Amino acid sequence: DHLLPAPESDANSVRGVPMGVIQGVNWLYNVVAYELKASQDGHRDEVLRHLTPEHCPIHHFLRVIRTVVYRMSACRPGEAHYEALQVQMVAAESSILLFAKNPSFKVAMLGGDKWKYLPLLLDIMKKRLDPGFVRTMSQVLAELLN
Repeated sequence: DHLLPAPESDANSVRGVPMGVIQGVNWLYNVVAYELKASQDGHRDEVLRHLTPEHCPIHHFLRVIRTVVYRMSACRPGEAHYEALQVQMVAAESSILLFAKNPSFKVAMLGGDKWKYLPLLLDIMKKRLDPGFVRTMSQVLAELLN
């Protein structure tokens, strides 16, 4: 919570955080997502028992994705962070899809039985109308709601 502060008016937002922190947290969740997939596919000798929504809070990841999407929408080609944000979008897209495909994270990504994070997921989807991103988010929602 201290690394990714949220304003009181919007618990899904990340404000006042340098791009490097956003990149670092995004990459961290990308590594976790791939480790989760490797463990699930049986490519690890030992199952990573603590790789669960209880130990890896997914809400922070969703907030980071939202921040990357919002910053990408505001940035134009040639601006300082444009290329870095493109790379972050690729990482975020692969991560969110991997988490959505994992049975132990499906309910957590929706925000529990009451689907508390569904509005956040829809906000992420509608902010970036790039066809590839919309396709990825459609796949994510299909995985989560299936």
